[in-house]
Amino acid sequence: MRHLTPGTIRAAILLLAMGGLFVWIGSFVFDEVGMAAALALSIVISFWSFWTCGTAIIQATGARELDAKKDRALLDLVSKLSAAAGVPMPRVFEISGALPAGHEALGARDQGSLKGDNPRPRGD
Repeated sequence: MRHLTPGTIRAAILLLAMGGLFVWIGSFVFDEVGMAAALALSIVISFWSFWTCGTAIIQATGARELDAKKDRALLDLVSKLSAAAGVPMPRVFEISGALPAGHEALGARDQGSLKGDNPRPRGD
């Protein structure tokens, strides 16, 4: 069974809220038929966006999944940390090039940050 993270729970709540809003608007515009159609459409859209948004982000940033042969040290570190936290081993990606600061909140690092060439000041 997949471990539910806070991010997964927040995404599910957001999709449910947006689906509810979609159904509510459908009920005002087209009564019961519109509400049923909006419910069916919101379920399809919610499942599609929930399961495909990660792939879209990875493709948009040009990330590369780390390989066990080339990136063994980093993958071992992530494996140890995830085992210590009691969560499954996540997929780990490398994004080449500079990133906006918002990507760091998601745990993404550019190649320079991984190698220590691009240190960013911390607000301690």
